[in-house]
Amino acid sequence: MKNRKLIILVIICLFLQAILFISFDFRFTTLPILDGFPVGLATPVVTRLLVYWYLPIIAFSFYISGNIKDLLSNYGFLQISRNYKKEYWLIKQFLKLFVKIILFICLQIALISIITPFHISWTSQFFYLILGYFLMLFTIFSLQYLLELFIDAQKALLIINSYLIISVLAADLIYQNTVTTWPYYLLIPNYGMGFRTGLCEFPNTSTSLISQPAGLIILLVVLLCVFTIAIKKFKTTDIL
Repeated sequence: MKNRKLIILVIICLFLQAILFISFDFRFTTLPILDGFPVGLATPVVTRLLVYWYLPIIAFSFYISGNIKDLLSNYGFLQISRNYKKEYWLIKQFLKLFVKIILFICLQIALISIITPFHISWTSQFFYLILGYFLMLFTIFSLQYLLELFIDAQKALLIINSYLIISVLAADLIYQNTVTTWPYYLLIPNYGMGFRTGLCEFPNTSTSLISQPAGLIILLVVLLCVFTIAIKKFKTTDIL
């Protein structure tokens, strides 16, 4: 029942996002969710763009919050006892998360393409934008799963979403106050914005903060570390 309500919340937020982008006059180059928004904009514009971009993401974060512990308290324990080793069961949950994010992005792109004036252009740029956006979300939500193995689900939800918002805003502050580039690579949410990875160009402004090839490699390395730590932790977790 809880999951059904949260799925409805995610869908409502996806529709709302698409509706909000209809009336927003901004020079996106592909789709708003893939472009993200560049650094150096006026505060009111940044606030609106951040809310529009972030709205379905926080809804999805609520949807997956506590999933692992909820499953264990229902039938996960029996599955592990009878059919699965602990690590296989946990890997299966990450694979389910993988599929859920793909479905989430597909629905997001479909709604924006149908409801708004923005349309899909099947180019290599579009493919890399989707790949970066997907890997960013998969990394963020995998980190949420990992945190839930160590702390309460509500705390993990708060930490992940705080990190997401702070990362987006911090990139803007860094851009305005220093020429140092390495801090951007600690701010994973920016990896999913085309304006900030150089895949999309904003008129008369260079806002590329992160090298796209390096960013993809870093995300894959982070995911590998997350899976490794999660499996080691789960092996020693008492599920009785």
